[in-house]
Amino acid sequence: MVLARADLHIHTAEDKIDTFIDYSAKDVIDLAQKKGYSILSVTLHDNFFFDKKITKYARKKGILLIPGIEATIDKKHVLIYNLKNKSDIPKTFKELRTLKNKRKDILVIAPHPFYPNTKICATALQNKYYENRDLFDAIEIQAFYTRIINFNRKAKKVAKNHKKPLIGNSDLHFISQFGRNATLIYVSGTLNIKNVFKAIKRGKTSVETKPMSVFEFTRTILMHVLKREI
Repeated sequence: MVLARADLHIHTAEDKIDTFIDYSAKDVIDLAQKKGYSILSVTLHDNFFFDKKITKYARKKGILLIPGIEATIDKKHVLIYNLKNKSDIPKTFKELRTLKNKRKDILVIAPHPFYPNTKICATALQNKYYENRDLFDAIEIQAFYTRIINFNRKAKKVAKNHKKPLIGNSDLHFISQFGRNATLIYVSGTLNIKNVFKAIKRGKTSVETKPMSVFEFTRTILMHVLKREI
C-alpha cells in the first residue's frame, strides 16, 4: 500500500487561456517535491498537456505526472485524465459519454461543481452535473473557500448522496497557494496511473484542506479579476 499526496488540478504558464500565470510546470514540480507530493496533474484549459521531458523530470523528483486537461464541455469545465491525443478531447457531454464507454483507462472529475456562475467561475457545472452525474468518477473539493463562504458544502453533500469520492485540489493559479488543498490516495501496488485511478474510483481517498482567511479570499478574488483584465 502506498499513501500518496496528490493535486490533480493545476494551471501553469503553459496555459494559453490564463496567460497571467507566471510559474511553469517545472516550478510546481520542484515545490511539490519539497511539500511531500507524489502525484500531480497539470490541467490546462482546453489544451492537452503531455511533455515527455517534464514527465521524466517529475519522475526523477519522485512524482507521478498524470496527463490531464480542464476541458470546456457544453460551456462547462470538466477535468479529464489520461487522454492520449488532442483529437480525443470531447466538446459535448454526448462525446464524453462515448469516450468513457470506449476508454476505461480515463478518469473524470467534476471541478468546483456548485460554485456560483460569476465572472470568475462561470463554467461551474451546476445542473449539468446532475444531468450527467454517471460520467463523473469523483467530485472536487476546491481550495477557494472560507469558514463562512464555502460552496464545497454542497459538493460534500452531493458526493455522499451519490456515493462519489471527494478529491481535494488547488485549482492552482498563484503558486503561493500551492499546498492548501490535497488528496491522500491509498494506492495498492506500484504507484502508476492505472493503480491511482483504481484507488480513486474505489473511494480510497481522503481530503486535506484548510479554509482561507477572509483577507486571503478577498485578495485571491482581486488577483483573479485584475490579472485577467491586464
